[in-house]
Amino acid sequence: MKRFFRSIVILFVVVLLFVSCSSSGWTYINLDNAKLQAIQKSVDEGHQPGYLDKENVAYEFASQHKFHLADGAKVECKEKGEDFICSVKLKDGKTLELWLTQPVKKGKAGIWVVKAYREK
Repeated sequence: MKRFFRSIVILFVVVLLFVSCSSSGWTYINLDNAKLQAIQKSVDEGHQPGYLDKENVAYEFASQHKFHLADGAKVECKEKGEDFICSVKLKDGKTLELWLTQPVKKGKAGIWVVKAYREK
């Protein structure tokens, strides 16, 4: 009986987690720690300064992933704890939201990367 009850509780938790994750609509990016460390090292050495600008990172991600940005689209970012949610308008009237984080080093010297994105 305990085993059955434990199985039901585990199933409930799994379903709850699945519903919570899928209802948010976020698509998560697989971040490779070794690559992120290498990018941070390169930035620390004075190369690739664009990674220090969250608006630039968001805009470049959207452009490189074939999202059709609205003419004159500007990136706006709002703080979410240590991270930022950046948004940019698309040609179809929707908004692309990008969840940016600093995975290696926090603060002015830390690189920004897109952790997840969604269209609204």
